[in-house]
Amino acid sequence: MSEFNVTITETLRKTVAIEALDYAEAEEKAEAAWNNGVYILDADCFIGARFEAEERYPDIDQHHPRRYSSEPPTGEMLRIADKWMEGQPDPALAGNAEP
Repeated sequence: MSEFNVTITETLRKTVAIEALDYAEAEEKAEAAWNNGVYILDADCFIGARFEAEERYPDIDQHHPRRYSSEPPTGEMLRIADKWMEGQPDPALAGNAEP
């Protein structure tokens, strides 16, 4: 079984009436009001979600040998990971290993 990073992106939408001379001014006024907390988007404004998965690979480095990355491991990273899993940390990792 593999592990995956799944990114969840929610989309909220709200339409508001703005008096302005043109589209650009209307957008500027809406953005300014939103930045000032006049318009709050909440669960009632939810219109959908997107889910994107990518495989997780061990991210073996000197600082965080148990973290994960979406980048495939290199040959050297795999060698270090194999030693780590066997309880034989690479000497280059000495003093940097997480418990």
